[in-house]
Amino acid sequence: FPFPLWFNPTSLEPSSTYEMLGVLMSLGIYNGFTLPIRFPRVLYQRLLGEERDKWDTTAIEADWPDLFKGLGQLLQYTGDDFEHVFGLEFVFSVPGAGRQVHIDMDTGAIINESGKSRLVTMANRQEYAKKYTDWLVERSVTRPFEAFKRGFFSCLHPRILSLLDSKTLQNLTEGMDEDITVVDLRMIVEY
Repeated sequence: FPFPLWFNPTSLEPSSTYEMLGVLMSLGIYNGFTLPIRFPRVLYQRLLGEERDKWDTTAIEADWPDLFKGLGQLLQYTGDDFEHVFGLEFVFSVPGAGRQVHIDMDTGAIINESGKSRLVTMANRQEYAKKYTDWLVERSVTRPFEAFKRGFFSCLHPRILSLLDSKTLQNLTEGMDEDITVVDLRMIVEY
C-alpha cells in the first residue's frame, strides 16, 4: 500500500467488525505470517502503550507526510498576516455519509458549515497542531481503535508484546520495508 490504512472516524461499521480485524491481525502474527497491509506506526505505539508526550506532530511524519508538511509550514510561518494566510479554526474535518463532518476540537461537538470555532493564531498554533494530531490518531478513532485492540489482545497477551517496541511489532506484522540483496544474505548465511 502506498499509504497507511487508518480507522474511519465516521464509519458505520459495528465495533465487532474492528474487533474481528484485531483478532485476524494477531492470529497472523501468532502464526508467523507477514500481512499485506500497512498501518501507521502510531497504531503499534498505541497498542503497546508507548509513552508519548500526548501525540506530537512527529507521530504523523512518516505516515501522513502532506499533513506533517502543512503543520510544519503553519508552525514556521513568521509573517504578520498569519490569520489571513491560513484562515484556520480549531476544527477537525472528516468525510462522512457523503459530506464533511466538522468537529470543534475544543468541545468535541459537531458543528455545521456556518458554525464558528476558535481561530488559530500565531499565539495558539502550537496548540492547534497538537490538538489536530491528537484528533487524527486518538480522539476521532477511539471506538474503532478500542474494539481493534480488544480483538488484537484476545490472541496475543500484552505481557508478551511488552518485549517488543513499536517498530519491531510493525516489522513482525508487515514485514520489513528494506530490500535484501544476495550480498547481504551471503554475509549472514553459513554454508
